[in-house]
Amino acid sequence: MTDQEKELKAKELIKELTKEQVELILESKKTADENASKLVHQEIENLKTQIKTNPDVSILKKDIERLEDALSKIESNKNQSRNEVLLTAFENPIIKSFLAKVAQKGKTEDTEEYSYKGDSRFSRAGEKNRFKAFNSLNVHTINTVNSTTLPTAGSTGIVPTLWQQIMTQILGTYETPRVTSNILDFVMVEQLNAPRIATISYDYTANFQVTDECEIKPFTKLNALDMVESEAEFIVTLFCYSMHLEFWYADLYNDFKTSLRRLLLEEIPKRVNAFLNTKGIPFTPTANTYTTTAPDDVDALASIVADLYIKGVKNPIIRLSPGKYTEIIREKATDGHTKNNNNGSIRIVDDRIYLGMYQIQIIQEESFGIDDLQIGDFSSVKVAIHNDIIQIEKVGTVVLDDNSTSTERNINIDEIGIFVAYNMPTKANAYLIRDTFTNVKTLITA
Repeated sequence: MTDQEKELKAKELIKELTKEQVELILESKKTADENASKLVHQEIENLKTQIKTNPDVSILKKDIERLEDALSKIESNKNQSRNEVLLTAFENPIIKSFLAKVAQKGKTEDTEEYSYKGDSRFSRAGEKNRFKAFNSLNVHTINTVNSTTLPTAGSTGIVPTLWQQIMTQILGTYETPRVTSNILDFVMVEQLNAPRIATISYDYTANFQVTDECEIKPFTKLNALDMVESEAEFIVTLFCYSMHLEFWYADLYNDFKTSLRRLLLEEIPKRVNAFLNTKGIPFTPTANTYTTTAPDDVDALASIVADLYIKGVKNPIIRLSPGKYTEIIREKATDGHTKNNNNGSIRIVDDRIYLGMYQIQIIQEESFGIDDLQIGDFSSVKVAIHNDIIQIEKVGTVVLDDNSTSTERNINIDEIGIFVAYNMPTKANAYLIRDTFTNVKTLITA
């Protein structure tokens, strides 16, 4: 077909189109060719980069040749005349259907628009639509959008907050971590059956000798008994809530009641720790105390452990702060190696420190300061806990700040508590050292 014939046929085919529609087809074709050219160029460069590292160069070179041939055709298409572009587009059956619709409905100014995407495809433009100008307040959104975000007047929010909450997907709940103590694993725990507990301590004066026949024999005797008494404490709390909460949110109310029991049991170790923090004696060096120049924290521990071993405490327990524990295990010598883990005379593994023949349990106590230290025999500490958790619902009426009563305001009160007692023999204090690292290091400095 000659250029003249192409021009005549193109004029015949576009009679039903406006000038703007023709220009849109031509512009879309140009954009499509440019985008295709850009993508092919990029792919060629990627393959050339791969050739530098890929041993199978022959396959990559064939791919490049194929892409370069496609690029040549794209560049050739860019040089098509106006009539050639229109004729190529009009050969598409979708365009023919579109022209039939235009012929029936007539030309419109504000209807949906079509665009030519290249590669002989002519379809409704998903990315281009033209509408008449309208007020931004005609836009319906979930929430109202301000005029800065959507000029000039913003949008109209139509979904109420309550509806949005109903449409919310709840994935679960989260409780912040709580610090707990495992001190109950190292003290003597008993069942509490009385309002008072007592511990009796004693020792012997043992006197054994080798005697000849008819010689006077020595005596062994029991020294005076010592009894320490303690009153049982009532650890308790109140939980106040409205009748509406209990009735309409029963799951939440019941979950909180269950949590109260757990929180109560977590409180017992804290009270035991508070009791222990008042017990023990400061470290006092003896003639057999280990000393050294420039002692460190492990030297302080080793010195106390050795003294307790001499006194008969074979399995002492160390209580220190998490900060001090971290400081000890990460302390480095001048050459940079970890100082207190030499896989020989000193080893710290998990919650135990090995000092030669001594294997000592370590308790990291969150209530301790960085310098606090407690070492000794904790089995002498008695903790008596009653079997029953006392949980009473709606314990009674209380007067509020404005002199109204809880009953008048539909407020209920639950009570939950437990009886606990703590005891430690007086003589056991001598086998429990409570001091600071700084003071002990001063005392053992040679």
